[in-house]
Amino acid sequence: MAGTGDAVAEASLSPGNAAKIFSKSQGNNGRQDSDAVWRARILFIVCLSCVAATLGLAAYKLLSATEYDLTVTQFESIADRALSEAVEIAKQKRWSGITMSSVIAHMHPNADAYPFVTVFGFESIVNNLLNTSRNLDMGWVPIVQVQDQSEWEDYIYDFYHTSRLPEPWPNTTAMSSFGKGIYFINPTLNSSDHRFHDTGNYNSTVDGKPTTIVAPIAQTNDGAHPVLLFNLHRDPVRRKAIDDMITCSEERAQTDASKEAKGRVLSNVDCGV
Repeated sequence: MAGTGDAVAEASLSPGNAAKIFSKSQGNNGRQDSDAVWRARILFIVCLSCVAATLGLAAYKLLSATEYDLTVTQFESIADRALSEAVEIAKQKRWSGITMSSVIAHMHPNADAYPFVTVFGFESIVNNLLNTSRNLDMGWVPIVQVQDQSEWEDYIYDFYHTSRLPEPWPNTTAMSSFGKGIYFINPTLNSSDHRFHDTGNYNSTVDGKPTTIVAPIAQTNDGAHPVLLFNLHRDPVRRKAIDDMITCSEERAQTDASKEAKGRVLSNVDCGV
């Protein structure tokens, strides 16, 4: 029996069988090496993808931050230039109004004459002044007390139709569907121009009481224009501006009177808008 077992062992370890065993072992090792290579490749691709994604995200954030900073810088630069230009335009418009006010004040230095004053050659003077500023138009708007309104209307129509130089305007100038007078517009009125005779029946922005003034457009650079005698003071926005200027002027007058009595330098407060 021992001999038979040895023969079987020798047969199983013959060169052919040994080669098969070695080949099988090598095949298993080859498959293991191939699997390891593929795992390494996959790991490398994953790591490379992560690195690429990280770099891409970093580059995106960097570019976004750079573009944002550039956009903000350009916007601020453009906004600063636009703001400076707007301020300069506003100054030019304001100074043209101040200049024309000074001209009227020097032409009519007697305060007691107001509001019964007009400017001969107003259109020519103002149009020349507008050429040096950014304004498109300009008008002379006196403050008329309601108690003086009827007399002032007679005065201004005499100027338009009779005494204006170098020549009067047609007798249809500043006429409304209701006839002569300072006007405002109410779109609901059943008339050709929707105008009504404005006698100041509305409240002041200062104390809420019925106003005692109207502010008609007496003259414009456009000459005999339909806007003549339109009451700017009824418009809420303009009313607030006009009332504030009047209040400022009254306060400045009181302050200056007090300083003048004490021999001090008068204030240089500008009540314009």
